[in-house]
Formats: sequence, C-alpha cells, structure tokens
Amino acid sequence: MPRRGENIYKRKDGRWEGRYIADRKPDGKAVYRSIYGTSYAQVRERLVAKRQETHKRQIGSCKLTVNELLALWQAENSQIKATSRERYRALIELHIQPELGARKVRELNEEVLDAFVRKKLKSGRLDGRGGLAPKTVRDICIVMKSALKLAKRKYRYSGDGGINAPAIRQKQVEVFSQLESQRITAAVLKKLDRSSLGYLLCLETGLRLGEVCALRWSDIDLAEGVLRVQRTVYRINYGKRTELVLQTPKSENSVRATVKVDMGFAFMPLRKREGAKLTKPGDLQNQGRSLDARYTARSHPNGGTAP
Repeated sequence: MPRRGENIYKRKDGRWEGRYIADRKPDGKAVYRSIYGTSYAQVRERLVAKRQETHKRQIGSCKLTVNELLALWQAENSQIKATSRERYRALIELHIQPELGARKVRELNEEVLDAFVRKKLKSGRLDGRGGLAPKTVRDICIVMKSALKLAKRKYRYSGDGGINAPAIRQKQVEVFSQLESQRITAAVLKKLDRSSLGYLLCLETGLRLGEVCALRWSDIDLAEGVLRVQRTVYRINYGKRTELVLQTPKSENSVRATVKVDMGFAFMPLRKREGAKLTKPGDLQNQGRSLDARYTARSHPNGGTAP
C-alpha cells in the first residue's frame, strides 16, 4: 500500500501514478511532473530516482549570495515587531554577513552551517573574548533557517539547509527572601515616586520592567485589586540613536490581568500627587512619555541599583 505523503496512487485505468516537483516558477509555485508504472513498487522506485535527479539539478540553480537572500528575507519580514526586526538586523550585520555574506546560498550545506555555529560558540564575541551565548547563537540559527526556507520557496534553493542550533540551559531563578522583600518595600515607601513604585510593582506582581514602564492609570483598578497588562515599552538601540517603542507584550499570553490586593497604600498617594501632572486621562507617564527604564536605577531610594 502507498504510504501517506508519497504522492503515489492507483488510476482508474489500472496503472500507478507518482507525482514529484520537477521545478519551480519564478513566484515559487511548484511545477509537478508524473511518472507511470504497472505496480506501486515500480513507480516508487522510479519516483525516488527522479527526485534525486531533480535535487542534483536544482541544488546549484540558486544564484543568490547570502547577503542578497538576507536582504530579501528582511524585506519580506518588515511587518514584524520593531524590537524583533532590529534584533534580527543586528544579528545579520554583526554576525552572519561577516562570515557568510559573500558566499553563494547554494554552498550552504549542513557541514558549512555546522562549522559556522561551532565558530560562533567558540570565538564569536565581537570583543574577541570567547564565544557567543548559546541563546544568541540559537537566534542566529533561527534567522538562517527562516531565510533558507524562503530560498527554497522562491529562489530555487534545494540544499539540505540543515543548521543545528545549540541547546539552551534554563537558568535557575533566584528569588528574594521574605526579609529582603520587606527591606526593599520599606526603602521604596520612604521615598515614593513613579520610579520607585516600579520596583515595588516588579516585586509584588512579577511584571517585566517594560510592562511596568508602559502602565497607565486606566490599567489599575484599586477597588477590584486588578492590574491589567496590555502593552510594553522597549528602547531600541540603532547604533547612533535610540528610540522608545510602545507595543503589545512579548506574547499573547502576556496580555493578562494581574490580581494584587493591598497595593492601594502605594498607589493612592502617588495618584493624588501625579493627578495634576497628567496630560491625558489614563496615562501614568508625564508629558505623554513612558517611564524610561534607563533612569529607574538612578532614582532608586537605596542610591543606584535596582533591587
């Protein structure tokens, strides 16, 4: 019996037919061809031979360089979040292009890509002090895998394109003891302002720093004890300039309601003090700008470092 996915079936006239991708159109759509035989086994054998022949013929037909492919890949992914787009741009320009940019895409086989990954892990740091973190190398692998999928889909690349990303060890999370939490809370309440309140929110709710900085008064319901997380703020570094970007949280699961009773003692005094400064209803920021994570440490009540 034919196996699922082999694209072999028996026709009404009694013959067996097998279909394979013989070529691709300029828009990436597949061009199929058929072969026929008197039995399933015969067609399957011929189909394997045809696919191998087609693979050998097409593997050298992609004429793009890696630089050209990555430019096309970036253009196709221009609608992703600004933070992801900038992260990928930096990985491409700093780590992929210097090593692989001038090579032809058709030269990228598993051996070449594995050597590239090993080099990045051993000596990939830009300052020459050893290798990149496995997480960074894994992100590089994600970019390369996605770009090679595009090359297969649209630009006649038929290489294996296999790239083995390194495993990532999950770091053990260290949490504050009850005594440490009490000391931090006491220090914050001695000099309560918008920045120091951010530390208390992180401590009590587990919010990410970007989520705290993007909060608005409309997200906080003191009566119900609910804090709604609907956005986050990032500062993107473009090299010579930076930009503060407000966007949706990291994932769909990050859009959530965090319930915390007993925060009114911190929110109420600050709300009264900030009320006259708000430029539009619902904003927790002055002059319409989000609280900037770069400056929170400078105003920490203990004198400089975030808890």
